[in-house]
Amino acid sequence: MIKQSEKMQYEFDKLLEDLKNENETAFNELQSIFKQGSCKKGETLIHIHKPCTDLYWITSGIVKQYQDKEDGTRYTKWFAFEGDLLTSPHSFKFNDPSSEGADALEDCEFMFMSRADGDALCEKYNCVNTFFKLLAELYFIESNARVFFMQAYTAKEKYDHIMKHNSHMLLRLPQKEIASFLGIRKETLSRIRKYT
Repeated sequence: MIKQSEKMQYEFDKLLEDLKNENETAFNELQSIFKQGSCKKGETLIHIHKPCTDLYWITSGIVKQYQDKEDGTRYTKWFAFEGDLLTSPHSFKFNDPSSEGADALEDCEFMFMSRADGDALCEKYNCVNTFFKLLAELYFIESNARVFFMQAYTAKEKYDHIMKHNSHMLLRLPQKEIASFLGIRKETLSRIRKYT
């Protein structure tokens, strides 16, 4: 399964609950470094070639993650929905220019924290450092599942899989975005849908 939204949300909530039970002061300080933000449809949250210094938690809307080849061809990597975490992991970790971008497909609201604030809290509380390490593991597990999905499945298999496990994507995403994600033309997507 490419995305187990409910399971990932459960695991994320469990990490927060464990942190709160271990050190409520640290938990409260973690909550305090998250700020509220919003963006309009079409706005960019993560800019290609600029450092991504924030970690986002999407609370409403959809964000498209993408990456460009050297020839300028753009490829959709994934979509972040409500309850999803979003960042450019390499850029966030090393403060390098991001190789990927993220644009809002709908008006979005989100919570976000800066790497600097997160690092300061990790230095202050070992339990917060552990929280972020476990959070990174969850992010890696989900990303690894997506890589297999993209490499191992045909376009038809991907579509069928999305229908079975991520049907909300088909209801909320424009057809051109689904086709781009599957790596096919809109006409090919129409044929796949016709025989599904």
